[in-house]
Amino acid sequence: MPQKKPYEEKLFILTQLNINQLVKIRFGFGLLTFSSLAVFLFLKSETFHWYLTDENIYYSMAKSLGTSTLPYRDFFYANPPLLLVLLKISGWVSDWNIAGLRAIPIGATLISGLAISMILRQRLGILMAIPLWLFLFTYIALRASTHATGINTTLMFIFLAYLCVLRGYTHTGALILSLALWTKFYAITAIPGIFLAVVMVSNKDWKTRVAEVAGILAASQIVLAILGTLIGGHGFWDMNFSYHLTKPETSTNGMGTVFARLFDHNLMSIGVFFLCFALSAVGIVHMRAREISLRIPHELKQWFAVGGLHFVTVLVFLGLQKRVFDFYFLLFLPSLVLLLGGFLGFICLWGWGSSKRVGYWLNV
Repeated sequence: MPQKKPYEEKLFILTQLNINQLVKIRFGFGLLTFSSLAVFLFLKSETFHWYLTDENIYYSMAKSLGTSTLPYRDFFYANPPLLLVLLKISGWVSDWNIAGLRAIPIGATLISGLAISMILRQRLGILMAIPLWLFLFTYIALRASTHATGINTTLMFIFLAYLCVLRGYTHTGALILSLALWTKFYAITAIPGIFLAVVMVSNKDWKTRVAEVAGILAASQIVLAILGTLIGGHGFWDMNFSYHLTKPETSTNGMGTVFARLFDHNLMSIGVFFLCFALSAVGIVHMRAREISLRIPHELKQWFAVGGLHFVTVLVFLGLQKRVFDFYFLLFLPSLVLLLGGFLGFICLWGWGSSKRVGYWLNV
């Protein structure tokens, strides 16, 4: 019997579903995603009070931001300006209530979780919950999502950019990544992965698409440079570049140290990651033993390639930094999500059979 092509198998599975089954499964995916986000929001509701952390400095700067008080000129701010603008809006709307200010980091994390679900659920089915839960509920992610230091907002834009590019909306993805670069400059760690994703989703026009994405990113940074110079003059360049380049070195820097801290700070995530890797390897061996043809879907190839490149880029970037804070390690999360999604995708390729796939909500 000839082997079905992936799209034929997908069509075959869907044609075996009656409308009630299809509605039930799609409703189940939505319920799983939103219940996970609701649990996260419930946990974060306990953080609606003030902390003695750096975020208070961001709130103070955002509150003072106005036409007569500007960053780089009137106060020190070693980042692009978008985060202060977002905090200014949330503070103004909420009358500077702490719950309203928390809406920025917590809301950004919720949007990131939704983007993760949208990237993974069609290929992984119910298994997409594993990367989603790791993103939402690991200790370092839960702790960092409380404070409005910009890492969560940056990750939100990065995840949304990956979502758009992997779905073929390369221009939109480039615009969203530009917003990440307007928030924190460490968003540059996503640029190589975005370009690789553009190449992998394109056909013969990949050179044109890459050039267009590069043009959008370059234009956004030129606008940022002009705006920053008009606002702060040399102060913009001194605070955003000279300040970071002249920081004293600490014992937290270096490639080996960063790699060791990655494992030390994320033991649970790394454990789940290698467990899924082992299960996918067992599945491949099982399929080979039964002489089942293994055809890796292009989507999984994209996740492995883009996730792997993102991981290496972040590792090199952090290895070059003179001081590495714990929350910087959240920059690895997009690579963790994509690589873990790839391993779980192999599990979905096991010889489940159409009825079992439907019953277990796998790749439907």
